[in-house]
Amino acid sequence: MQTLPDLPASPPWRLESGLLCLGPCQATQTAAPVYGIASAGDWVCVPPAGVTAWALLPSVLSARAVPASVAGWQALLAQLSAQHCRQAAELAAMRTGPAADRVRHLLLLLARPGAAMPSLPPLRAMAQLVDAAPETVSRVVSALRQLQLLDGRPGGGASAHTGGERLAARTLPTGLTRSAAATRHARLQTLQGAALSFPFSSRQP
Repeated sequence: MQTLPDLPASPPWRLESGLLCLGPCQATQTAAPVYGIASAGDWVCVPPAGVTAWALLPSVLSARAVPASVAGWQALLAQLSAQHCRQAAELAAMRTGPAADRVRHLLLLLARPGAAMPSLPPLRAMAQLVDAAPETVSRVVSALRQLQLLDGRPGGGASAHTGGERLAARTLPTGLTRSAAATRHARLQTLQGAALSFPFSSRQP
């Protein structure tokens, strides 16, 4: 992740490609909460004091001309209002519900329709966004790879299938966040229960 340099406050900025996070300045070093996520096509306001933006994926920003008419400002404000509502819904989806669904929602943000995602962010960054332990995110990503919904490894050339269509269409099975040890323990308990319930006779042959 790379923190963005200070942006001039005069022109409005628009994210042409990539993914930006907005949060407190210490969020890049700690597990501080993220305020919002900007994706390609979103307007980016200059963060106030104590707030910073950093790139979750390689990003390109472009300066746009300031609206020259009342109608232009009204159109820009309408776009910003819709953008904030969408970003709030996306952030809520990444912070509520089962961990596997939160990770999938983040992956769908990374893999936009019609474009393949070149690589996944580091596990720590993904875990911070979905409010889960890095180990949990690692188990979900590994399970998605086994389901052939994800290729590669986080931070090492991993890629989602083009546009994430298969990932969006697939209903994820339960237990994706369960560790191998917990899975073995559950199977052992099942086998023990089956053995105890198996009928037997105490008569000698």
